[in-house]
Amino acid sequence: MIKERNRLIRLAAAALALVMLCGRALPASAEPESAPPSDVPLDTVHVYTMMGLDMESGRDWRTHAFFTTMRERTGIDFVFRQYADEASYQTAKDTAFASEDLPDVFFKAALTPEEELRYRASGQLIDLAPLLESSAPTLSGILNAREDWRVSITHPDGSIAALPGLNGYERQCYIWINQEWLTALNLPMPETFAQFADTLTTFRDRDPNGNGREDEIPLSFIGPWEAKFFLHAFGLTPNDYNIYVDSDDTVRYAAFEPGFREFTESMRALKQNGSLDGSTFRQGQSQRTTLLSEAKENTIGVFVSIAPYTLVSTELAEAYSILTPLTPPDGSAPNYRRLLSGVVQGTFAVTSKCDDPGAMLGWADYLYTEDGGRLALAGVPDVDYKWSGTSWQWITDEFTTIDAVLRDRVIHTDNLTPGLTPADFERRTDLAIEARVRREGDAIQPLLTTPFPFTWPTNEAREDEIASLQRVLGAMVDEGMARFIDGEIELNDENWEAYLNGLRDQGADRLTELFQEAYDERNRSAED
Repeated sequence: MIKERNRLIRLAAAALALVMLCGRALPASAEPESAPPSDVPLDTVHVYTMMGLDMESGRDWRTHAFFTTMRERTGIDFVFRQYADEASYQTAKDTAFASEDLPDVFFKAALTPEEELRYRASGQLIDLAPLLESSAPTLSGILNAREDWRVSITHPDGSIAALPGLNGYERQCYIWINQEWLTALNLPMPETFAQFADTLTTFRDRDPNGNGREDEIPLSFIGPWEAKFFLHAFGLTPNDYNIYVDSDDTVRYAAFEPGFREFTESMRALKQNGSLDGSTFRQGQSQRTTLLSEAKENTIGVFVSIAPYTLVSTELAEAYSILTPLTPPDGSAPNYRRLLSGVVQGTFAVTSKCDDPGAMLGWADYLYTEDGGRLALAGVPDVDYKWSGTSWQWITDEFTTIDAVLRDRVIHTDNLTPGLTPADFERRTDLAIEARVRREGDAIQPLLTTPFPFTWPTNEAREDEIASLQRVLGAMVDEGMARFIDGEIELNDENWEAYLNGLRDQGADRLTELFQEAYDERNRSAED
């Protein structure tokens, strides 16, 4: 569940670069034809040590164009401790803190909230809050304008241990419906789940792809995690712990709400009438992705993803539009789960080993400017991309591969990079499908709701108990739901009550109490 969410986060960060580069290339050398003029003489370059995680295959920070350009513009260079996989980086990070063999800075730091709190308390990560106004004026101005962003990176004691990755527009995991099929069958965009179910039946019966074969799969998703994005149609938008906060600031467990059963019954009906893919709970994500990406014909009516081209070919992706969030049965205003916020914590930190924290903050502050954000996202202007004033496109020819561009020219291809992503620039791609995906996502933004706000893990015992309960309850919720939908268990009052009682016996009420404690503590801290 959480692993799948992290996979989607990485896809979201890389999707724009991947789709825009498809079938294109940069000059054969992957080096600029003429380097931008150096702002700083090389004999005045100051060298620091940098440690971090970068999972882009084959990327080498020592020769990467981003760091070369940053050295020319800031006079700062680094000796790198770069790691390419999460396990080895975590081990190295733990060792560095335990042995006091710390770098000056962590970049793409992947610091967890627990690590931020622990190493700020030990003094190994310095408090950046007092330095922001003088050493990082761009970021300071952004945080002054967005108090919610400042709150999300500020510890309960007022300190800031790490700088964030920021994005005024963040992709979400949406439901995509085949607009070409709607048009071919003269169907409107459905507004309720009942209308949605009728649309799927029509997809099943009326050959919308027009090939004369019964090869349409009206609805396809993989497993319970993707299935639960349809809970919004029944008034529920829980997080990965099946938790959400209602309008009265009360934490609730989604499985205990009437809408959860209505959702399960509705999905079961789709499975029974052939509208839901029979492999929904029996096929892995990689297997499904491979099958769909290699498909030459349009056979899927609805699926769940951050963008259609992450699942089907770019050509077939043109057919899909975001399904407008559906109105719940009680007629309340539709809303939809916000999966990704505009803030990624723990991306850049300065350690107690650094003799000039202000210089390091100044270096990082450039990434929060428009120019710095573009450098991280797209490379060097007039070398890697061309900006017309209204849109941009890569400068390409037939030689260098997509992998070379992502490896050697662009640094922001994940959710680990500090800085402010230039959202307006990102939207102004010359690629029509990406621009449309962005526009449709923008239209849904007002309907997004955060199930449960970010809270700092200030109580270790509480966090351990939550994790212990979730290991059991998360699997129980998902497995029970899947078995009901698949028809392995008859969905009647007796079996449903037994399902809910099983969750209670395993501590669902206690899990809800723990989240309520954390939520109330957060609110008290904000008031103080």
